[in-house]
This record gives sequence, C-alpha cells and structure tokens, in this order.
Amino acid sequence: MKTFEEVFNAMPTVTASAPGRVNLLGEHTDYNGGYVMPTAIPQQTCVSLRLNEMSCFRLYSSQLNKLVELNLKESPLEHFASYIYGCLRMVQGLGMQVPAFDIHICSNVPMGVGLSSSAALEVAMLQALRAMLDLKINDIEIAKLAQQAEIQYAKVDCGIMDQMAVSLADTKRMLFLDTRTLEYEKLALPENAELLVSDTGFASSLAKSK
Repeated sequence: MKTFEEVFNAMPTVTASAPGRVNLLGEHTDYNGGYVMPTAIPQQTCVSLRLNEMSCFRLYSSQLNKLVELNLKESPLEHFASYIYGCLRMVQGLGMQVPAFDIHICSNVPMGVGLSSSAALEVAMLQALRAMLDLKINDIEIAKLAQQAEIQYAKVDCGIMDQMAVSLADTKRMLFLDTRTLEYEKLALPENAELLVSDTGFASSLAKSK
C-alpha cells in the first residue's frame, strides 16, 4: 500500500483514526429509537490531510489503490468517495470555508462485513477536518455529522449507532447508548472476556438493504 508521501510527494499535516465496531446487543433498534450496546474493535481507519493549493481535492484509497479527484460542486462517481464528499459538504454546511486537500485513506477495517467501515471512514475524516480547520465540535457532533453525510450523500438511510460507536467507543468498554436521546454510558467488558468476530462469507451492504 502506498503511503501519503509516495502518492502526493509530501508529508501530511494532520492524521486522524477511528475504529470499526461490533454490536453486542440491540440489532435493528438504533434506527427505531432503542437501546444498543456496541464496542470498538482494534482495526482502524486512518485519514491524512494536507492543503494542496489546487482547485480540486485529490483522494487516494490505499485499500482500493485508487486516486480520484473531486470538487464540492458535484457528487463523485466513485461510491467510496461519496463518504468523503459528504463529510466535506457537512463541514461546509457549518459555514466553514473548506479549501482543497490531498486526502489519504489507509484502513485495516474489513469492508462489507458489518464492521462499520463506512462510519470509521466518516468519523476519521471529520476528526481530521476538526484538527485541520480548528472546528469547535465534539465527538457526539462528529457522529451526527457523519450520520448525515452517509444519509444525504452516500444514500444510506442508517441509524446513529455506528457513528456514535466509532466516535466514542473503545476496545476495553461497551457503549450503552439510548439512540433516542444519545445519552450513553461506558461499561467495562467482563474481566478476561475476549470477543471473536466470525465472517459468514455473506457481504453486508447497508446501501442495498431494506
């Protein structure tokens, strides 16, 4: 996988990361206003940024080994880029001037297996933008922006659990979350507990799911 420096011939200014997640209790309840209890997994998505002084954003995915260009005037053709585009548009909607960046994505969160790779990408991107643009937003606000980026621009009518888990959870504790109020509590995992995630071999796609 190519590094930021190898792709853009420069070093990034900021780097942010967010984990994938598994859900322990509360399937399909987040978008119905119920309780959920996810936790983070060790795998992370990293997003690195730097100003590029160009008229367009350059976006590289190391997982896909693909470099694309995009602007804020039209939606990108590549679906993976729509998540980044959505985050940029959400920040623009806060009244911020968003300059053109070189953007590098590096992730070991498996895609399409129900581990919230898209939420990890959105949250990492928004965290990087928060650092780059000195945005006065907290982790819950990042989760809300990430959810709306996915709904409005990736066209996935998702609940808030994934983004809240990715933004707030860690691998040592469970996130007990009321999706109606966004009140939450971090609970310790049982002592000596170990989580095993099994791949069924069936791809998960929220965008294509009812």
